[in-house]
Amino acid sequence: MKNRIAKILGSFILPGVFLALMTVSASLQAVQCQVGSFLVNVDVRNSIYLMVPHALVKCSLSGEKIRISASAPGYVPQVKEIRMLPGTSSYFATVRLADREKRIDILDYSYKPIVSAYVDRFQGGTPSHLYAINLMLPVKTWPHPNAGNVKVNQPGYGWPIQLSCDISLLEDFYRVRMLIDRAVLDDPKDHLLVYVNTAEDSALKQRFNELHRDNDL
Repeated sequence: MKNRIAKILGSFILPGVFLALMTVSASLQAVQCQVGSFLVNVDVRNSIYLMVPHALVKCSLSGEKIRISASAPGYVPQVKEIRMLPGTSSYFATVRLADREKRIDILDYSYKPIVSAYVDRFQGGTPSHLYAINLMLPVKTWPHPNAGNVKVNQPGYGWPIQLSCDISLLEDFYRVRMLIDRAVLDDPKDHLLVYVNTAEDSALKQRFNELHRDNDL
């Protein structure tokens, strides 16, 4: 009987404790804005609802509304308005920032498109200050799958710009997950270039690296 009561109480207590912890965590991570006599706690999150702690948040009064502007490197700025209520001096708002859209071109080292490859843009498991390029490349098109045979380029940001590269096998595809600094997405150029060395001959890779090294100088 005691065990049964303990289980019943546990089923109520544990969710309550979890909710309380989540509430405390949210309050600690929210950005506080003082606008006039009002205090606004702003929770900024990205497309997968991950906190964006480095976001810039500004609040202002607009008639009977509080206007909230939120931005962060590599995200689309957002504006949200909340209506003021009589007798209320403290408010809470959640603002979600969308990813900036970039075309991602996938080329071999001869600058020819790899039409059988594609990019999965899901950002799960990616820190909010980084952006993941999840390249799906057919096994048969990549004879030498290693991090040295794939590069991400964006003119003006050095060569290459990926900070990490992890390769895994998913059925008939190599999944190449590369992380870049999300601030690169703010560049006015509308695309990124991903180069994959699909050749059997290593001489092509050497020549390709020499050409890009000369371009960087």
